Amino acid sequence: MFDHVALSVPQDKYPGVVAFYLAALAPLGYEKLVSLFDDKLVGLGDKTSPLANKATFWLSGMAESAVDKNYAHWAFAADGERPPPPQALGLDSCWLMKNGGGCWYIERSKVDEFYARALASGGQDNGAPGPRPHFGLHYYAAFVTDPMGNNVEVVCRKE
Repeated sequence: MFDHVALSVPQDKYPGVVAFYLAALAPLGYEKLVSLFDDKLVGLGDKTSPLANKATFWLSGMAESAVDKNYAHWAFAADGERPPPPQALGLDSCWLMKNGGGCWYIERSKVDEFYARALASGGQDNGAPGPRPHFGLHYYAAFVTDPMGNNVEVVCRKE
């Protein structure tokens, strides 16, 4: 399981990349939760999730030479550091977050909204929203490339 993911971004592209992700991920509830080093390191996350105020996606503005050596960073959670099981949070198997009295799932409309906002914020189409049955029975996803050329996917696995 991932604890967090980070991208290193060249300083000249950093403001645009941060703006892109803030706009594109807003439909999923992501917002800037942490800002360090004069905003050169920002952490995005969802304040309404059971892991409230935990930044799970980080962007770091770095010199071009540093980006070449440390482009992406994946942090896996060790056994003792995993999020609590859904039942410990009063949730059923859909542990993403509560919304009203029930569970909240990412809906297909959120995939569509992500795609539209990503394109409006400088992303490039890399696969319009739609079913991807070769990935799974109810797999509905959209793909865009961010301003640095990274492939970004948002998926809904709900019927």
